[in-house]
Amino acid sequence: MLFFHQRSRKKYNIWFNSFSYNTFTILFFITMNIYVSNIPFRMKQEELSDLFAEFGDVQSCKIIMDKITRRSRGFGFVEMADDSGQSAINALNGREVMGLALRVNEARPKE
Repeated sequence: MLFFHQRSRKKYNIWFNSFSYNTFTILFFITMNIYVSNIPFRMKQEELSDLFAEFGDVQSCKIIMDKITRRSRGFGFVEMADDSGQSAINALNGREVMGLALRVNEARPKE
């Protein structure tokens, strides 16, 4: 189950865990959506995910592909925990990967 906090627009993942019929435990995972641009065209989603996995658990990773040519458009999104996401942004912004310097920052919501 997902819900969004109105002010901060952060996504919260809620996991319901049932231990008995009357007791429920709710675990909150605050996630950060990270925008990555200047991705090399030959980079795969698994390679991008492995790059961010050095800093924490990657929940999802998506490189945006062109619908007609089926080729990478050079940007993507990575979703990971809030605290490890910030450290990944600080460490990977400007890092050279496959000859290109990545630009990494927190994704802004669609408007």
